[in-house]
Amino acid sequence: MTSAAASPDLLDLVLHGVGDEFERSWKERLATPGPITDFIPALQILAETGRRTAAVDAASALVRALAERDRAKDAVGVLMRLAQWKCDSVNGLEALTGTVLEKAYGGEAWFDYFLGKSRLTRGQAVAWPSFLDLGQALGFIPGRAVEHRAGWGPGRVHALDVDTDEVTIAFISGRNHTVPWQTAIDTMTPLPEEDLRAMRIHHGVDELFEFAQAAPTELLRRALRIYRGKANSSQIKEQLHESVVPAKSWTGWWKKAKAAAVEDPLIAVEGSASRPVLTLRTKALSLTDEARAKLKFEKTAKAIVGGLRVFFDRATRDSDRDALAAYAKERLDSIARAANGIESAYAVIFLEEIGALDVAEAIPLLRPLFGAPAEGDYDPEKVELYILADIEDSSLRSRLASQIPDVLGPQWVDVAIAKLHLLSEYGENVEEALETLVEALRFAEVPDRLLDLYDRVNPFPHKHPFLIYALTKAYSDGAFDGAERDADPNIICRVILHAMRIVCEQHTGRRHTRLQSRIHTLLAGRKGILADLLEKIDRSSMASAMKSGRAGGEDFPPKVLSHIDDVARRRFPDLFEEVEIMFWDDDFDIFVTRDGFAHREAEFHNLRDVLIPANSKAIGEAASLGDLSENAEWEAAIEEQRNLTAKASEWEEELQRARFLEEITIPDGIVAPGTKATVKDLETKETKSIRILGPWDAALAEDVVSYRAPLAKGMLGASVGNEVTITLPNGSLRLEIVRIEKLY
Repeated sequence: MTSAAASPDLLDLVLHGVGDEFERSWKERLATPGPITDFIPALQILAETGRRTAAVDAASALVRALAERDRAKDAVGVLMRLAQWKCDSVNGLEALTGTVLEKAYGGEAWFDYFLGKSRLTRGQAVAWPSFLDLGQALGFIPGRAVEHRAGWGPGRVHALDVDTDEVTIAFISGRNHTVPWQTAIDTMTPLPEEDLRAMRIHHGVDELFEFAQAAPTELLRRALRIYRGKANSSQIKEQLHESVVPAKSWTGWWKKAKAAAVEDPLIAVEGSASRPVLTLRTKALSLTDEARAKLKFEKTAKAIVGGLRVFFDRATRDSDRDALAAYAKERLDSIARAANGIESAYAVIFLEEIGALDVAEAIPLLRPLFGAPAEGDYDPEKVELYILADIEDSSLRSRLASQIPDVLGPQWVDVAIAKLHLLSEYGENVEEALETLVEALRFAEVPDRLLDLYDRVNPFPHKHPFLIYALTKAYSDGAFDGAERDADPNIICRVILHAMRIVCEQHTGRRHTRLQSRIHTLLAGRKGILADLLEKIDRSSMASAMKSGRAGGEDFPPKVLSHIDDVARRRFPDLFEEVEIMFWDDDFDIFVTRDGFAHREAEFHNLRDVLIPANSKAIGEAASLGDLSENAEWEAAIEEQRNLTAKASEWEEELQRARFLEEITIPDGIVAPGTKATVKDLETKETKSIRILGPWDAALAEDVVSYRAPLAKGMLGASVGNEVTITLPNGSLRLEIVRIEKLY
């Protein structure tokens, strides 16, 4: 059978048009030539893609090498292929042709018969036109495969009767047909051994499938030749399904073959992914040639980079990658240097990634993308990281994030600490960048700064779930070690479990599934931190942990919830004696009345729609006054902008966490948010009523106290008749609970 490998180095060199290397490798092979099937695929592609002179030169050298080693039948086989490919000459082989013919078939009874059909005699030199006739005759040697052009299909030459001038063909249909010699010549086409139809006649399915697995694109080319170089997926399946590739293996093999065809220089793949149309090209197209044609009319760096990435992914040879890199430089260099925001970002980062732009050249081109000068120091407060969110190519985004320390220099830490929480608001697009930068901060050994950043975002797990995950992972890796103050395990545990709960409650796609898996691994994986945290947290935090697990629903990892309960039962068994964990123990949700919510929402809209736009106008007016370095009005306006945007971010987050007291089941007989408590001061004997509501309700009436305020917190959970001591900033109070009324 045709070698599955088909001399991949020779074939590869032909496919990629590397002429000098091919010629050198071909000559090396001729020193000890293997089976001719190692050479035929490369010769055929040369002949089919307009390089007939090269095909004839290489084949002529091969014929001589085979003749010198007494491999006459193989030499004739090469000559027959040249005849079938309609090559119109050979290089001075006339005398040698007659010799190898005699050596190969001189002892066969039909040899003189064939010579006579071609008007030749033994011992004479055979001119190429005469061999073309003889080559067709040799295709009807007994055992050879043929194809009936009028519908009988393929078959094998069963017998040749020189006396009656007839040929008998055994067709795969099972019928034998005996026809006159001239009829056979006129109606049938001899098939070379490497023809797919001949392969099916000469070899079993096991051998054919082995070839299909080893050389899928070569098999596809052979199938396409049956259809004159173009076929759809149904036609290809008709030729290969079951007869070459077993039915049980078809789906996997076809997927692999389609992927390989996309990378093949001689196969053009068009149509849809499910119904592709494959075409044999008449000229091998290099990856760079294909890229030029595909991207000819693309104008934007984003489109060019996206297209080029496909070709780089397909490139397996250094020469292809080098050629693609040169083309990328040609298309993107001017865009990279144009300082045109996101367009320049795509161009610079990609050119640097593929080695077409060195780091020293890239840094001054990248710094302006962040709002920093190309060289020198800068004000970290004026630098922004939003460019990372604007880059949709995840590979480029990750690469740029990893380069920020080099691009922004030593001040990059100040930028990251000040801006990461703002970048985090862009969600899924920046997750890899956040993780990369937090990891870089860990290696920068700035534990106090990292702890400050953590404190800034931990109240807002709904807004910053991934950043909280990344910072908690940094904590688990020791990033906070050495800080002047210790990280509070109560806060760490509460916040990461809140983040897990949020992700479970908002299970809206792959992003949340991926983050849930990461948090799960961080908490309960082989090096998980949950076990250590649960041993350190206080009773209140344990109660909060239990509630987070239960509130997370069925998506909350059972392993995590079970571990929380096991440790809680051992450390704080009384938690399981209570009827339920009180709803206000959850410090994530904010419980408030509808009126209180409306009040804060109105404040937020005023902040966002009135105060912030007015501040932006003030910044513009201050900037118009001249030199910003000595402009007090501008500095004040910028400081106010930071305060206003931070407050807006905080309020927006809080509004998302609000839950209405009107919709909560208020427990009976105890002081809780949503109740009015009548209390007696045990020192002054005075009695007064207090409505315990949400933090935004306190501004609406004088008798309202936020359940988060010390006065109310000291009474929560108390029953009528209980005495409580409450510590306040200006002293302590001893109160007796006289009466409790539900408000909702």
